[in-house]
Parts: sequence; C-alpha cells; structure tokens
Amino acid sequence: MIVEVLKMLDLDSVLESSQIGAILEQNTDRLNPTLRCGVPVRCFLCHGSGRLSTKRLNPRFDRHSVEPQYLIEEKTCPVCNGNRELLLWPERLCFDVPDDVAEKVGKGIPVCNEKFCGFQLGGKEADELNRFPFYCGQPLYVIPESFGETRVYRGNHEDASAACTKLTFLFGRLMKVAILTPRSSSGVREVVNRFRRREIPDSTPMSISASRIADCRDIPMDRYGHPLLKPEKSAVSSPDVLWGNRRMESARQTASRYEGMWIVGAHRSLAAIDKIDLPTLAQHCRDSKSKTTANIK
Repeated sequence: MIVEVLKMLDLDSVLESSQIGAILEQNTDRLNPTLRCGVPVRCFLCHGSGRLSTKRLNPRFDRHSVEPQYLIEEKTCPVCNGNRELLLWPERLCFDVPDDVAEKVGKGIPVCNEKFCGFQLGGKEADELNRFPFYCGQPLYVIPESFGETRVYRGNHEDASAACTKLTFLFGRLMKVAILTPRSSSGVREVVNRFRRREIPDSTPMSISASRIADCRDIPMDRYGHPLLKPEKSAVSSPDVLWGNRRMESARQTASRYEGMWIVGAHRSLAAIDKIDLPTLAQHCRDSKSKTTANIK
C-alpha cells in the first residue's frame, strides 16, 4: 500500500533510492571511491587558439577612402572560454562496485517490456551490447559514471542521420539511451517516433524526452576534439579565413551554427540513483575502511 501511495505522489523514486542506498551502505567497506577527470581535447570552435576573430563590414568604408572594408574584432571563444581545451567529460566522483553488489542492486531494476531504439532498458549489459552488431566493436571512448559507464558511439544502428549514440550502464544494467540527431524540419513527436514502436504506457519504468542543444559545450566530440554533430551547411557558406594563427569567421558563423536534438530513453530507476548523496557515501566508505584497518591492528 505504501509503495502504491508513493507512486501516486510520484515519490516512488525516493523508495527506490533508499533501497539502493541501503545496499551500498551495507557494503561501504568494499566500495572504492575515486575522482575521474575528463580527457582534454582541443576546442573545435577556435581550433585551440582560445580566441575568435570576427569580421564585419566597416560602416565608414568608402572605395575612395583609406578605411578598410572590414573591421576585425577579437573575442574570447564562447565554447572553451579562452582555455583552448575542452573536456570530454567533467570531473566526477565514481565508485568501483564489486560484481556481486552490482548484481544485487540490478535485481531491483525491472526490465522494460517496451523497447526504445530496439533496446530494453533495465536489461543486462552483455545482452544489450550484443543485441546489435553495430555496438559490438569498440566505442569512440567510455565516460566513467558514478556506478558504471557511458559508451559513446558515432552514428546509430537504426537512423543513418543520427550523429551519436550514448549507452549508459549502471550496476550492469542499461539505464539510458541518448541519440543525437541533426536539426529536422519534422516535429518533435515525429523525431521521437523514429525510436519507439508504439506509445509508451504510464506503467512502464521508462520515460522518453527530447531537448534541443542550447549550448555548444553540450555537443559530444571524438577523442581528437572533432564535434560529432556537423554544422549547418547554410551557416558555413562563406569559408573561414586564417588571421595570423587564429580562425576568423564572418559575423554569422558563430557557435549557434551547430543545431541538433537529444532523444533520450531513460529508466525510472535512474532518478533514484541520481538522488544518492555521493560525497556522503564516499565518506562512509573511507570511515568503514578506517574501522576495518583499526580492527585488524
């Protein structure tokens, strides 16, 4: 009855997080917290210079005057903020979880009957990775997560126009599938329908969302810093010009030229896992190990 009331109040994730948290707390002496730093790559917008040179027409230009036709204005790169580099993922706190503990948590994560992009959320990692030959090879790179990893692939096995597919596995279960598609003239519903076979009932432990890329820093890259989402062709009709060792662009060639949409299928338990207080859990792990060491002595 309590579980059903929590579901009615949309608080069932609180119950799930407490169950997952309880299992982790029981095994804090076996969890190893570590900080994982992202791999730095060259900024794709400023090509590693940290600056953008923008040209615009000089309003004082006259063919009979000595005024230049264009004015060159320099500004800090809006993507890397002048740092010249970007991180493939931000620094995060991660935990090495023993297989038996991950399996115990995984048993409480239900498998979705409905499929998203051909995958069953909640399914075991080995089963879902082997579901399509497209994902049997090595990914572009692997992003460490708090209790698992996200595998990043170029393209998608179903949609040839997709730029990128991310598969997130936590506790050995597939928890999220994120697909990046270029800007489309179709509506959001039409784009979402590419990756689901039918309407998803409210009872399923899966949710589907769509969001447009609002910031160039959200664009996934390969290990060389090249964006996986290609720029709009209409926005790059005039070629870039090298000005010294910096890239000069026309006024309309800015970070906004990269436009795309993330289509995400996420497992309900993901919200519960996100509620876990990671710094507190890490401290409990350190305290537990200290007690174990003291008892041994």
